[in-house]
Amino acid sequence: MSATVTKGIGGSDVAAIVGLSPWKGPADVFARIVHGEDPKEGVRLRLGNLAEPEIIKDYCERHSLDPDKIERNVEIERKDKPFMRGELDGLLRGNHGIECKLVGFRQADRWGEDGSDHIPDEYLCQVAWYTMLADVPFMRIAAWFDGGGDYREFQYDRNSELEAGLVDAAERFWVDHVLTGTPPSLTNASAESIRRIFPAGNGNLRDATEDEVVLIDQFVKARDARKAAQDTEDEIKGKLQTAIANEDGLVCGLGKVTWKQVKTKDKTDWEAVAKAAKAPASLIDAHTKPTAGYRRFLFTPKKG
Repeated sequence: MSATVTKGIGGSDVAAIVGLSPWKGPADVFARIVHGEDPKEGVRLRLGNLAEPEIIKDYCERHSLDPDKIERNVEIERKDKPFMRGELDGLLRGNHGIECKLVGFRQADRWGEDGSDHIPDEYLCQVAWYTMLADVPFMRIAAWFDGGGDYREFQYDRNSELEAGLVDAAERFWVDHVLTGTPPSLTNASAESIRRIFPAGNGNLRDATEDEVVLIDQFVKARDARKAAQDTEDEIKGKLQTAIANEDGLVCGLGKVTWKQVKTKDKTDWEAVAKAAKAPASLIDAHTKPTAGYRRFLFTPKKG
């Protein structure tokens, strides 16, 4: 359940590299490793990490295992290829590994019955990777499902063909892209990853190719359609606010629309505090850091 290993190819990266992750692609992995993506955790990951000790405890009770014999959050790497890394939620060394999952209701239908090996492809790649790194014969996936407290358990038995394919893909990715600093295809890459891969321009403008002209035209049309939709939404929103007036909202069969006052929050102007306290300029300078300018994407229509 833990976040991806920082400097290396981790379990959740492998599916992205081979094109089987619904959450990220090869360029996202490249951006994190080469350009140092901020280690931001989503809500689901944070909830999963909080639930992990309880899932492990539940697993041990179901299998009459002593929880103290389960090594937790085990960082492991392949000795002959140290860029291949992972962090196992649980490991009974020499026996089997344990991966914990907290599954949302929108993803539940992608998982099979309790006791089966039917798990989503991205997690299959992940546990195959961990099993290979830990050199254990099998991995158990202990999963809690949202709604009703449903517990299901799955097992991955080592598959040498699958593991060899993942190792080969990871090694080619590392050699061809990470070591050379050459990004893979940016198809389906997140906007954040693209920004990190290309943080600054060189100051030059060039003539667009025919394909790029088509893209620019598509962008302008999409932007205009979005603006028109936003204008319509704003107009209707204004009419609803006028209708609500001094009340808190409206209720109907479709749901409710509210227009309430949010709680007042205090905001401290620390610069003013420092000046009022007559802090020396040297102290203020010591805590002042330049912020790199961001790349603004802007279309300027041709005049006339």
